[in-house]
Amino acid sequence: MLRSACSTLRIVVLLSVLLFLSGASTLLLAASFDGVSGSLPAFATTLSLLLMLLGPCLLVVTAGLALLPGISRHLDACQH
Repeated sequence: MLRSACSTLRIVVLLSVLLFLSGASTLLLAASFDGVSGSLPAFATTLSLLLMLLGPCLLVVTAGLALLPGISRHLDACQH
């Protein structure tokens, strides 16, 4: 259990960073659709916003769960 709690925390942090970076790159892609009309630029912008908000939200939820006493005891023994 201890090993899985530590590795799960690392995976969540990496996933959060990847979500944020993919949202930023999607936003740059949406900006390149400047002269294009239609729903593709709006879809890309909406997707980038969702991805960029999902990353920090995932970190906040994980931090809240890490404060729970049972999980906190398991995370105290993680080697950084």
